[in-house]
Amino acid sequence: MRTKKILASVAIFPWVATLGFIFGPVRWELAHTYGHLIEELGESLPVLTRGLSLPVLGFAPSSPAAHATAFLFWGFIWLGLAGLVAWIWRARTREDLLDRFVYGGTLYAGVVFLLFTLTIVGLALPFAYL
Repeated sequence: MRTKKILASVAIFPWVATLGFIFGPVRWELAHTYGHLIEELGESLPVLTRGLSLPVLGFAPSSPAAHATAFLFWGFIWLGLAGLVAWIWRARTREDLLDRFVYGGTLYAGVVFLLFTLTIVGLALPFAYL
């Protein structure tokens, strides 16, 4: 059983590496490039862009709301993953381990997909012709 838990944890490692890459260099480069693209727009940015996308990139003006948004977004991403691994390690049977890995991983992946989609839409909104 311990071997199966280790394998389930190792199966999550590529996602951890991907998150590290997204959280670091990708986010910094995207924020830098995006800052140059929107510097003329100023306060005319859509609410989703100002409220979610810019704080997630770390590019929003310093405010308690921006810090809270970034903390909640990245906190869920990283702590949700840690919670999934901890939940996997609490499994008692092989079937329970499989259920936790599949259903917990699917729930986590769905919420992460939703958050990233909202962020990407918020980044694209200033350039959309609505």
